[in-house]
Amino acid sequence: MTRQEMQAKLNRKDIAGVGVKVTLWNGDTRYYFYEDFEDSKGVDRAAKHFSNEINHDRVRRVEYIYN
Repeated sequence: MTRQEMQAKLNRKDIAGVGVKVTLWNGDTRYYFYEDFEDSKGVDRAAKHFSNEINHDRVRRVEYIYN
């Protein structure tokens, strides 16, 4: 999803969640949005979503964006 799409979901009042910005070593940036991100299980769920890039050492940085 794009940054704008993620931000639109973060701005909604009817859903709760967190945005995740993943920066890869090649400079690509990916955005994700996860609903119901209230405990450590949410962090694990987010990490599993892009775990392939983590396992292949492609992830340079991960930022969690709360609204």
